[in-house]
Amino acid sequence: MPVKLDDKQLDKELRRIMDFFDYTRSKVMSVAAIEFLAEVPKNTLLNFLKVGRRLPQKHIFKIVDVLEKFGYQPMFDWSWIESEYS
Repeated sequence: MPVKLDDKQLDKELRRIMDFFDYTRSKVMSVAAIEFLAEVPKNTLLNFLKVGRRLPQKHIFKIVDVLEKFGYQPMFDWSWIESEYS
């Protein structure tokens, strides 16, 4: 049965995503390409990484799905998390 994450849990996942883009990955991975593959608006991920703007939950699902293909290991099993966007 799917579960909902509260803001505190989502913040942990967002921190993990930010940590995934350490110095080395930020020089190798194209943020614009990840945004394109995740089908999120341009600069959504960039604004999160550079300015700290919070990612909407509907975009987290899409971005995590793409990042997993590049070795990202999410904090949660997103298949069990309830969302109208997953």
